[in-house]
Amino acid sequence: MAKYVVLQEVKLFYSDSQNHPLYSPFGVNMKDQNNAAYRIHGLPYGPYQRLSGISMKLPPNTPDAGALSLYIDNVTTGLPNNTYSYTVTTANATSVVFYVKPVEMLIVGPGLWDFYGNMYDQPNDTYYIFTTKNATMQLP
Repeated sequence: MAKYVVLQEVKLFYSDSQNHPLYSPFGVNMKDQNNAAYRIHGLPYGPYQRLSGISMKLPPNTPDAGALSLYIDNVTTGLPNNTYSYTVTTANATSVVFYVKPVEMLIVGPGLWDFYGNMYDQPNDTYYIFTTKNATMQLP
């Protein structure tokens, strides 16, 4: 019988770097000075203007091999077409970070987002469930 282990939430970052934590609310176009990163959070335009997309880092204690599924749902719209999903089989993946392109962010659309997922470890028949993280995407 399968076992289930609940882990922490994914960590969110601007772009594909782990040097720029993402704050909610956030925007898509980092070249727009009306982006929430600048207008609400007061982040400096200079170093952030070149960034694009967001990344999700898997929580600690996630196995480094298995079937990984990541999801982003727009709970404001609740529409199935406002969803991002990514599934991949990993092997020897440590400190894994997955990048979401700006075009994919725009498909999910403005609103409250749920970030969640799981890793299935088949040899041990165990699902590692990532606690849901919420953040709001807004357009300037």
